[in-house]
Amino acid sequence: TLTSKGLSLNPTHQSSDIVISIHAMVVPVVVLTGSTNREIGRQHGSQLRDRIRATWKFYAALFGESPIVLKASAADIRDAVSRFDARYVEEMDAIATGSGLDPWQVYCLNGRTEILLTLRGSAAECTSIFDRKRAILAQNWDWDEFLETQVFVADITLNHHRIVTLTEPGMLAKSGMIIVVGGEKRAQTKHP
Repeated sequence: TLTSKGLSLNPTHQSSDIVISIHAMVVPVVVLTGSTNREIGRQHGSQLRDRIRATWKFYAALFGESPIVLKASAADIRDAVSRFDARYVEEMDAIATGSGLDPWQVYCLNGRTEILLTLRGSAAECTSIFDRKRAILAQNWDWDEFLETQVFVADITLNHHRIVTLTEPGMLAKSGMIIVVGGEKRAQTKHP
């Protein structure tokens, strides 16, 4: 069990059993378990179908570009992710399948910061700070009020490795933590 100031995650829980309350904001926890990235992606896409589609509509309007321009950006994102680790492309493709979006739309969700920087010249998002002396990393999440109703905590177990991350629907990960069991790392930090 992971516990921190009112947050408790039991490793044997079901998605529908857990909700995290942060101030007045309720953030659902979605449990994703599988032996391949494709399995994780398919679950993500099907369990969060409506949220992913709503998040896509939000970003498509924010990008303010034609599908032709966005598809070109998506191809660049896909290529960069594939060079890093092709399993993440498989996971994004499976998210698309599960949610009913085209894969290029899910690539755009995962590369939203890069797209905003490229197309708009800025991506005024969250602020992060790190206190090296105390090894504390903090990040605010002040992106957009609409997305407050969309975010979720993904509790992912992939091949016995576990990562818990606050993220937006359709995105592989955002801010997360490694779960350590008995001194052994139980999650990869490589998830983009």
